[in-house]
Amino acid sequence: MRERWFQPFNRGRLQQVVRRRGQRYGLLLIIITALVALAAICGYGVWSGQEKSSPPQASEIRITQASEVQVSIPEEPDVVSPTPDEGAFRRPPAEQFTIVEGTIGKKGSLYEALRAQKVSAGIIHIIVSTLDPLVDFGKCQRDDRFTLWTDEDGALVKFAYETGPLDIYEIRREGYDYIALKQEIPVDRHLVKVCGEIRSSLFEAINELNERDQLAILFADIFAWEIDFYQDLQVGDQFTILVEKIFKEGEFIQYGNILAAEYRTSSTVHRGFYFEGSNGKGGHFDEKGHSLRKAFLRAPLQYRRISSGYTRSRRHPILGGLHPHYGIDYAAPTGTAIWSVADGVVVEKTRDKAYGWYLAIRHPQGYKTYYGHLSRFAKGIKKGAHVTQKQVIGYVGSTGYSTGPHLDYRLKKHGRYRNPLKEKFPSGRPVARQDLERYMETKNRLLKYLEDEAFTVTRYESVEKQSISLDETP
Repeated sequence: MRERWFQPFNRGRLQQVVRRRGQRYGLLLIIITALVALAAICGYGVWSGQEKSSPPQASEIRITQASEVQVSIPEEPDVVSPTPDEGAFRRPPAEQFTIVEGTIGKKGSLYEALRAQKVSAGIIHIIVSTLDPLVDFGKCQRDDRFTLWTDEDGALVKFAYETGPLDIYEIRREGYDYIALKQEIPVDRHLVKVCGEIRSSLFEAINELNERDQLAILFADIFAWEIDFYQDLQVGDQFTILVEKIFKEGEFIQYGNILAAEYRTSSTVHRGFYFEGSNGKGGHFDEKGHSLRKAFLRAPLQYRRISSGYTRSRRHPILGGLHPHYGIDYAAPTGTAIWSVADGVVVEKTRDKAYGWYLAIRHPQGYKTYYGHLSRFAKGIKKGAHVTQKQVIGYVGSTGYSTGPHLDYRLKKHGRYRNPLKEKFPSGRPVARQDLERYMETKNRLLKYLEDEAFTVTRYESVEKQSISLDETP
């Protein structure tokens, strides 16, 4: 038996052995493969069944000792249909805003007023840059009001700036941009005729007619280059004013334009009519179409009296002796506002031993004006600054050689002093030639109201004011 194993190699015998063993192992391999495939198929079915029965993030899973998987699914809430008043969709809760309100006050500028309210510099930059085309922030008044809305993130939503009852400006957020606009305020306008007589001053005469000081200021501005209302007025002078009065919801708000004005003395009649040319610019003109506005104002402030006039020889109240006085001294309380009499450029802003704090302004056509004994300068006034006619440049004081508060006002032309009260200043531009015919028609229509006996008063003591709608003006 043992010897058979050591017999020489028999190839046929070996092939038989391999064939029998291969058949036996191949059958086993087929059985194992089938079992593995069956197990895989069963396992996948169980796994996919678990996935389909378990809602995401809503299941509570418990494994028992028997390895059974139990899934607890929360009940779905009842769906409530919206009522017709609620609409098809539920509205989100109202957005919450932070509101900041205030006035310019003593701060003098919108930037300082907002910073005092702890508004960020970034929001202030948005406000100023967006409203700049509509609002001149260099002329802020103490009573100007503002309201600011910001959202929960502190971003600007809306801003409102009110300079008057009819002048309200807004910034609104639209998407990622901000837009600026002026509110349209519905008002009623009426043309009213106001007539009166001077007893002591223009302001007193206006107040006795139950009108406001603003009307006196508007009227005086029309003839400011023709009449000195602080010196030239005489008792018995008469005036007539045809003015727009603006009402909001039946309440008088403010005056509009004075469409026609007349000031009558014992020897002279001054008249002015408002007209807008084809260039869109308006102004007051005389009966021939010449502008009532001149290059220089008659006076640089509202004063009580002229305490010293223009002279080449006067006794100086402090230095004694005779000295020339090349100016006009206007007595006024300390702090009274002083205007530039014409457009120009500040060329001097300094202090002189005798003249005190003073300004010098250069004007066109070789003119130069001086303002002395000031208590202080207006904000923004410095050497090289451009100023406009009737812009406030300083305030009355008593600095330098002075015995009391007053303004020493002087005028030069081509380097030589001139008497401001006698100087003949050039007029403004007249009505353009292409507009002259239309101006004459407007003037004649307004002149009828000034002269109409049925639309005027006969006695000062029983002043009668009548009004008509502007739409009814012929």
